[in-house]
Amino acid sequence: MDKILEKSDELGRLIAGTEAARQFHEMEERVSADSTASLLLKKYNEFAEMIRIKQESGFQIESYEADEFSQITDSVSSNSLLREYVISRNKYMEMLLKINNALSL
Repeated sequence: MDKILEKSDELGRLIAGTEAARQFHEMEERVSADSTASLLLKKYNEFAEMIRIKQESGFQIESYEADEFSQITDSVSSNSLLREYVISRNKYMEMLLKINNALSL
């Protein structure tokens, strides 16, 4: 077990040292420092979660909710900082998924 924990710690350090991880964490800091972007991202995430829960529970998304989510999504897309954040997040998540898939073999 100790050997596995040692290797997992090593893997964690390797992941943290990647360009994808570095860029993602840098973008997280930049978004946190920008109150407008931070608030918009928080609103987007909360709304997306609400929609996900409604769909999983079998409830229909009302047209006004879809319209509001579309407006929030447009606002996120038009914010250059959030566009950069989403790109860096996607690259980081893609890397983690590849690592997870490799570990699952």
